[in-house]
Amino acid sequence: MCGPSSTQSPPSSPETTSHLRTSGTCKANFASSMECVTSPLDAAVGREELSKVAKLPTMKEIHDAIPPHCKQRSALRSTLHLLRDLVLLAVTAYVTSLVVPRLCGSSVMLQIVAWTTYAVIQGTIATGPWVVGHECGHGAYSESTAVNDTVGFIVHSLLLVPYWSWQYSHAKHHKYTNHLIWGETHVPPTIEEKSLLLQAAHVVGEDAFAIWELIGHLVFGWPAYLFNNATGGRVNYRGEPLSKKGGPVDHFVGSGSQVYPPSFQWKVNASACGCAAVLAMLVAWGMATSWVEPLRWYVGPYLVVNFWLVLYTWLQHTHPDVPHYGSESFTWLRGALSTIDRPYPWIVDELHHHIGTTHVLHHINHKIPHYHAQEATQALKQLLGPLYRYDPVPIWKAAYVAARECSYVSGLEGVQYFRPHLERPSEKNRKTVEAAPELSHTPVMGG
Repeated sequence: MCGPSSTQSPPSSPETTSHLRTSGTCKANFASSMECVTSPLDAAVGREELSKVAKLPTMKEIHDAIPPHCKQRSALRSTLHLLRDLVLLAVTAYVTSLVVPRLCGSSVMLQIVAWTTYAVIQGTIATGPWVVGHECGHGAYSESTAVNDTVGFIVHSLLLVPYWSWQYSHAKHHKYTNHLIWGETHVPPTIEEKSLLLQAAHVVGEDAFAIWELIGHLVFGWPAYLFNNATGGRVNYRGEPLSKKGGPVDHFVGSGSQVYPPSFQWKVNASACGCAAVLAMLVAWGMATSWVEPLRWYVGPYLVVNFWLVLYTWLQHTHPDVPHYGSESFTWLRGALSTIDRPYPWIVDELHHHIGTTHVLHHINHKIPHYHAQEATQALKQLLGPLYRYDPVPIWKAAYVAARECSYVSGLEGVQYFRPHLERPSEKNRKTVEAAPELSHTPVMGG
């Protein structure tokens, strides 16, 4: 079972704070645009209350519910899926090279339309290899660590993903899903941390600001996270609050990093070298031909890949009715079950190896390969019952809901729910970041 046993969990607070949610159901004025995905887990605040949740399964029951063959990993089968993706990429590029010159001629407008279409199609296909590289980082590609790391490093480097750096931060995300202090990626800001942006929301209006939030997340979110830890965790690898002068917080610099322990820093540097080598090849390509060529064939699809991966990671854990937890309320299972499966279009789901429709399972056992994920999800749903989260709202609508309704949290303790841009919590319900120093000497993971 891929649970929290491999790393040390943060200590819990001796106090149980009050439930800070303003409403037990979806907000009436926006109910037509979203559906609740509440769970019996949401009502419990502290661990004593959590232990009383009816039919909360044990780790063994969850492990036993998944058919044993679904846990088998095959390097051959995984490679065949990767080859399928690569063949689709090659065919799309070849067809584009034949069709676009004949279709567009010298028309600039037609070329813009054609190459934008190519970027959307090719980037959507290329997200498949991205998912395969992600499985390598989890050890789901093969039984062999060497095979996992070799394939993962090559595939992710080609997509400008620092393989081992992201493997580490993503493992932290899995261990502390929806944890307000130790969580990683799309960690909710507090009202104080987002105060300037909230002022902008008052000026431009809620809908206009939601559109800006969509653009910020889906276009700039991935590089902002890699280079500046945007929406990343609040503490360093020792559990101390991150400091502006404490050292690098990005995914590319290992020496003196606040995020990575010393024993892992060589892998951070190696990951950066992989990305640098691919960038050097792109520069050489542009210098040898024209800078337009790598922009057309690589950069456009690359931006679409980033769009998809941010959309997945954002919507899988973000919804107005899905809680985030302070240290005294968090458990690994509770965090894992804060994951949401969503209805992605069939062709997208196939190309992306079902990452968006089987993600609850992925957080329960991240070593189950994608080709077993659908069957294992059905088995898991039977066990979890109402603890399983699924939101039937169409993806594009769900993204708008997240951008408009999921802006900030009142504090970092207890059970917190997202609040919309223009809502202000009362003073008595506000909490501060004072909980963070309590975790100052607890390591996130080994090393």
